[in-house]
Amino acid sequence: MLSSRAAVGRYIVSGRVVALPSRPVRVCVPEDIPAVERPGDAPIVDCTLGVTAVGIDLRRLQYRRELSGAVEGWASVIGRWDGSTLHVEQQSDPAPPQWVVLPRPPCARPAGGWLTVAENGNLDSEAVSRFIDRHPGTRAALLRPSPREALWLITTTKVDEAEAALSPVYGRGLCVIRSAYRVEDYDTAVKAFPFDAALGIFGSSNGPPDADGQWPITFRVLYITDELLNRQHAMPAGLVRLEPAMRRL
Repeated sequence: MLSSRAAVGRYIVSGRVVALPSRPVRVCVPEDIPAVERPGDAPIVDCTLGVTAVGIDLRRLQYRRELSGAVEGWASVIGRWDGSTLHVEQQSDPAPPQWVVLPRPPCARPAGGWLTVAENGNLDSEAVSRFIDRHPGTRAALLRPSPREALWLITTTKVDEAEAALSPVYGRGLCVIRSAYRVEDYDTAVKAFPFDAALGIFGSSNGPPDADGQWPITFRVLYITDELLNRQHAMPAGLVRLEPAMRRL
């Protein structure tokens, strides 16, 4: 049972739909479509975390299967959330996952442009790895402004040290940004958002970097609640992103 609920409103959610005998139909998260088809005799199990939904057409589920009176499959549904149940108005197959596109470099383009590489080529990472090992909290991303350009984005509290250590190696293939967040800030955020079914938190990721080169932590949650918003607002501005599985429209 979650400690708080999402506000009443219209929402969309995608995931594995489970209908077990004598139980409400639920949409489970996180439940990505499996890369390998499940064996036909694999048990159909209930959600660890999910939302109750009424109005789902079980005959229209993607990858539908039925076993011992239980039904499962995948769907994306839109409906009205009353505080405890999603009343489905529209149903479709889940949309394919979206690729994350890294932002344009947050540094000014150097004279002569970014470092030129072979088409779709990469830059060596050895010097970057050594710097990260010596300076915990440093984040790095390889950016590709064009097929023949590449650079390392380095976000760190040790800006002078990064430029001194990495500029001789990468030259025009380097963009160093001062981190707005300390190691202690990241540690505090992780403690404030533990993986906890009662809070609806089921995953996290660090990055990708935003347009300013900063690295927020994204926490994947069932839906947005006042409790989660209060915890987010207690963190340094911009440090925590909340990514709800059931998203308000």
